[in-house]
Amino acid sequence: MKRFLLIALITCGLMLSFTGAALAQWETRSGDTVVVNTNEVISGDLWCAGQKVMIDGTVDGDLLVLANELVINGQVNGDITGLSGAIAILGRVDGDIRLRADNIKVSGSVTGNVAVWAAELRVDKDASLGSLWYTVAKPFLRWNKTPETVLNGKVDGRVELNADVVRIGGIITGESLINAQTIYIDNGANLKLLNYRVNDQITISPEATIGEQNELQPVKVTGGGELYLVIWMWFLGLLFMGFIMIGLTPGRVRLWLSGIQPWGRAILRGVVLVVGIPVINLFLVFTGLGISLAVFLSLVYLIFILFGQLPFFFYFGAAVIRFFKVERNFPPFFFLLVGGIITTFLFILPYVGVIFYLLSTIIGVGILTQIPMIRIQAPVPGEGEQS
Repeated sequence: MKRFLLIALITCGLMLSFTGAALAQWETRSGDTVVVNTNEVISGDLWCAGQKVMIDGTVDGDLLVLANELVINGQVNGDITGLSGAIAILGRVDGDIRLRADNIKVSGSVTGNVAVWAAELRVDKDASLGSLWYTVAKPFLRWNKTPETVLNGKVDGRVELNADVVRIGGIITGESLINAQTIYIDNGANLKLLNYRVNDQITISPEATIGEQNELQPVKVTGGGELYLVIWMWFLGLLFMGFIMIGLTPGRVRLWLSGIQPWGRAILRGVVLVVGIPVINLFLVFTGLGISLAVFLSLVYLIFILFGQLPFFFYFGAAVIRFFKVERNFPPFFFLLVGGIITTFLFILPYVGVIFYLLSTIIGVGILTQIPMIRIQAPVPGEGEQS
């Protein structure tokens, strides 16, 4: 299943080769409603994008999904990664799950690790998980408490829950770390080891079974709301900068839309600048050879980190349109918006987001620093070949 290469497949596959090569081995499906029928078997990895994605059959591979609603009624023999509004796992997943969503319900079986960031999580009584990591993500500009995080199923490994209110009525055979303001351990709960914060308000039912419990030092629970706000403010700032670039330097924007010429040198430039500048700065500071130069390089590096994503937004948006073979003329700002929204959502995925941010920054800096006079070889989507 190439499970050990999942993160590399998603980040590199989406960023480096959305124009065709890397996704050639993935079966792709898109539309308003995407369905894998009950008796259907997909042999290999599957990429789905649509308003609603329903897996009623079997996927013998990894599933990459971008949808408003995802429902797993059948079986996925691989990992699931992606973005969705509402997610329901009613069938079986023989692999790991890494998702960003509004609400997640698990009533089926997941043999691997479940790592999710969502506003609401519910694990029903008949559900079983390998392990669980969950952090509540409050909806944008909503600061009141989120719904209870409910865990009534069975988890065979470690559990970490970061939320406002947690209610546990299931079985946890491994260590559990609960970081919440209010904790309820209900009738029938069976926990091998319970760790919680000193300042947490915890209510334990007399019918619950707890092997060992420890009070840990308090840690502030923010629910991720502040980080969520900062990320989207940064996104809006880049949209504004992109609009300015379209007006001032349309030729360079067209170069960004066309991509990288050639790939190897661009990636090398990005790695050298993103990794090399901090190393050079440390050398200059500790040796005392050039404090002023170190300050200048730090400013350059800050610009790369804050604005290096801008050309990547343009390129990624155009690559998505090319991938779905949309034959329409779009203004450059449309590509900026499409690439920016998808990229920003990928940034907030658990685990994958950090790696995606690093690699997209390297690619963005590589595009940003390419020489403007390079001949544009790839056409902008919807405008035909360049003469």
